[in-house]
Amino acid sequence: MKTERGGAEPSRKQGRLPADLLEQHVADRWRKYLGSRDALLDTLFDEHDELATRERVVQAAKRVSARSDTDWVHWRLLIRQVRVRPTTIDLVMDRSAVRQFLGAQESTEAEEQGPGVTLSIPVRLYRTGHDLRLVINSGPMADEAGTADKALIRLIARGRRWYEQLTSGDRLSVREIAKEENLDERYVARILYSALLAPDIVEKVIQGRQPIRSTVKSLKRSPPLDWEEQRRLHGMPR
Repeated sequence: MKTERGGAEPSRKQGRLPADLLEQHVADRWRKYLGSRDALLDTLFDEHDELATRERVVQAAKRVSARSDTDWVHWRLLIRQVRVRPTTIDLVMDRSAVRQFLGAQESTEAEEQGPGVTLSIPVRLYRTGHDLRLVINSGPMADEAGTADKALIRLIARGRRWYEQLTSGDRLSVREIAKEENLDERYVARILYSALLAPDIVEKVIQGRQPIRSTVKSLKRSPPLDWEEQRRLHGMPR
């Protein structure tokens, strides 16, 4: 997906945007737009469109919005541009192409050259290391990621699996796990730290309610044995 950065001139180390998460938010906003009768009537039609045409398009949009997939291959051609700004993602759709996609009468040349339909997503950009995270502003709390981080979940699952192997006797040592997994012993030991996390911290990570600053690196550090200290350290109070 091609994007345009808005705002001030970017620095040389501007980081990388998570493309999969960006596409997810764009797809969600597209579906929300299609499911809004008022939004469609305000942006797609003019006085020349018949009532039957409007109703047919609205019903077609409703069917598309109800699908569980994103139809990315089909509707990405409707996008003129995605502008990523410090406070919003602006999705600019080709009005004529959207009309035709939903079964409206072909647009005139004047329509094709007209302004697009702009759908905005309120977000915040948060830097973690060399990466940038997209956080939807409508999240339950200002500092929560609002999205499950697959890397964090994999880390915890792996650490708990190895911890269970050690406590059950399936593996006798960290060295044996490292040899079996073809990994460095120190790496295995750091992953095992995640098995010592308080259950409510693990639950928040699974639910995507971890702080924005939570990363794989932060969870690979040796945690305090006291769960309350862990909560303070990771910014996840009960």
